[in-house]
Amino acid sequence: MPIVKDFKFWLIAGLGLIYFSLIYYSKWVSSDGLSVTYQSYNVLNGLGLVWNLGERTYVSTSPLFTIVSIPLTYIFDLLFNVFHISDNKIFNIPIIINMIFSITSITMILRYLYLKTTTSKPEKIFILLFSFGLLLASKFYIDFSTSGLENSLSYSVIAWFTILSMNEENPKSVFLLPIAVALVFLTRYDFFLIVCPTILYYFYKHKFTKGFITMCIIILSWLAFSFFYFGSIFPNSFYLKTNNFNIYQSLFYYKENIFESKPMFLLIALGLYSSYFTNKKIFLGIIFYLIYIFLVRDYMFGRLFTILVPISIISIIEFISTKEIRVYKKNFIKVSAFSLILFALMFFFPPVVKLYADKYVKGHFILTNEREYYTEKFSNINFIYNKPIKDVTSISNNVQMLHTPLLPESRNTYFIDPVGLASPFITYYIKNYGSKGERPGHYFVNIDQLKQIGLFESVLLNKNILRDKDTAELYDDVNIVSKGSIFSLERLKTIIKLHTHNYKSTKNE
Repeated sequence: MPIVKDFKFWLIAGLGLIYFSLIYYSKWVSSDGLSVTYQSYNVLNGLGLVWNLGERTYVSTSPLFTIVSIPLTYIFDLLFNVFHISDNKIFNIPIIINMIFSITSITMILRYLYLKTTTSKPEKIFILLFSFGLLLASKFYIDFSTSGLENSLSYSVIAWFTILSMNEENPKSVFLLPIAVALVFLTRYDFFLIVCPTILYYFYKHKFTKGFITMCIIILSWLAFSFFYFGSIFPNSFYLKTNNFNIYQSLFYYKENIFESKPMFLLIALGLYSSYFTNKKIFLGIIFYLIYIFLVRDYMFGRLFTILVPISIISIIEFISTKEIRVYKKNFIKVSAFSLILFALMFFFPPVVKLYADKYVKGHFILTNEREYYTEKFSNINFIYNKPIKDVTSISNNVQMLHTPLLPESRNTYFIDPVGLASPFITYYIKNYGSKGERPGHYFVNIDQLKQIGLFESVLLNKNILRDKDTAELYDDVNIVSKGSIFSLERLKTIIKLHTHNYKSTKNE
């Protein structure tokens, strides 16, 4: 092998090693991440996708991550036991799973870089090294490479999708591209916005190929399972994040995220520019997704943006390997100048910032650095799996409850999630009656009010004694859907009612 080729290989391998070192050093797990581990153990113990015993609920926003976590949790739990490693395995298993997917994604990206780069031109080498420097300096991309959440899986599936998209005429890509789209969709439904332009063009050009039919079977199979098993094709969070748009909060959300991780957003900007010239369908997908994030927001710094990093770096690699830089030099300068002026006006120019900063009320919308918070919070906790049991003696409505079932003191406890992510009754109560709070998608119900009308007593006695007619009706219907026989006709009718009926009567408005 020529020395130049050897050098390229070791340089690329070095980038991978730096990435691994960074994610290992910054490894952590969030409360939401531990919820996937908890449900995985419930499935492995024959209880199904439940939170409380016998109560099916659609907690995770990522069906695919939940599905793949179940066998991986079993494998690593077995290995921990075989080698007598008992040091907080509940905490470490999701980190290992995340690392597998993160390393898979960076391996695909670096392999693509190795295969596509044949240039020795200094300006091209500089741009590539600069871009990978931005990737390694992207705080939130590195942070969410672990965390227990689906981000690491999203890096892998979106990297695979993007690489296939760059070679869409290849016979293998014609078959595999729609399957990659299905996996992206099942990682998070909202990621479909990224792949939508590509799959629409694919269908226009190729119609019903074997790959497209396979994609439809995969997606429809999950939606059918979800409808009959959970009583909904959407995760609980879907009902908690709708109808909460606020343009002032959205501007603030973008501003704070950009300022917190400038390298990541610079990389996304370069990727957006590159994708315009290499694959306009990818370009449109990024635009659609950025608009969507502006509309829905999130309370976690950076989480929703990280999926754009693999797309961006692959687009840059494709641009460098197929285009002549000098041809685009003037165009790039013009676009960059315009973008910087627009950015400065929106986020630095005092009169403009004042327009939304004055109307943004602090305390009504917060953003959190999840890694900093949970690294400190979970530093001295030894999590264990408590199998849900029938005899409930206490009720927990902890506001940080998604990890609570894994605490040692959580036996004989029924968990009521005040934001509705894990409690089906609270989810549909919020859907009908609304909630208040500081974090989009994590607004709280008035638990004290529900306690006063008999919710806790109803749970402990396993009998509906709610003293509000509408709430009692909702409680019964949710129990039929979450606890009833999956294929009963009564349950099917109740599922339809639950999604169409307004349980909030005039007297309660």
